[in-house]
Amino acid sequence: MRLPLSSPRTDDTRADSDYIVRKILSLKLFDAGSGSGAAADEASHAGSEGGEWGGWMWRRSVLDIQGEILCVSQFTLLASTIKGSKPDFHNAMPPVRSKPFYTAFLRSLRAAYGAGVAAAGAGAARGEDGGERV
Repeated sequence: MRLPLSSPRTDDTRADSDYIVRKILSLKLFDAGSGSGAAADEASHAGSEGGEWGGWMWRRSVLDIQGEILCVSQFTLLASTIKGSKPDFHNAMPPVRSKPFYTAFLRSLRAAYGAGVAAAGAGAARGEDGGERV
């Protein structure tokens, strides 16, 4: 399962959201032995060079392995703690804008992936931002 943490900034746009959707789906984070068809992949890479890493790490995306995605809205990622003794969240998108932005982001991700995408967060617990699995 892949766990992207989402933290929209005040200046984020739909284009930024679309970029992140593409990035989540295309990043090669899994080895060639992950997901469906793992035995065939392992057999085909059995003689690969690469020492302890096996030579076949970072070869497959969540699309390739048909994995699940759990999205978490996490505004605290944008906290600045440089000045003072309290975190500053001025770069985080305000809740009145971030909730619809995050909901639209989830819709885009589900439309692009069409598989197991779940959401987590306060709204998900109430079913507001698609907390159910699709």
